[in-house]
Amino acid sequence: MNDTSAENQRRLKRHSLSASVEVFDVSRGLCLGRLVNIHEEGLMMMGEVSIDADHVYQFEIQPPDGDPIQIGVDCLWARQSEESTMCWSGYQIISISDIARQQIQQLISQLAD
Repeated sequence: MNDTSAENQRRLKRHSLSASVEVFDVSRGLCLGRLVNIHEEGLMMMGEVSIDADHVYQFEIQPPDGDPIQIGVDCLWARQSEESTMCWSGYQIISISDIARQQIQQLISQLAD
């Protein structure tokens, strides 16, 4: 089976953002990086902090204008860039409140490219 099969395709379009949106690990109180793209079921992030794949995190997303967004995520993959110290990582959202879902929709409507 190839990567273009229906099983491997995302159901929702990820939205790139026009502003820097920082992501924090709530349990460590540490800024992990910034969002690259997001939708209601997942996101991609890049930062200088090493991330563990197959690990569950509690994230707080800090929009430039607005309240923090609290979500639980499962890191599906993490890759260190060969050209720099940056780490790229992809997540599935596994825990989200109705309010957080609305906040993500608002973030997308305000900052999506």
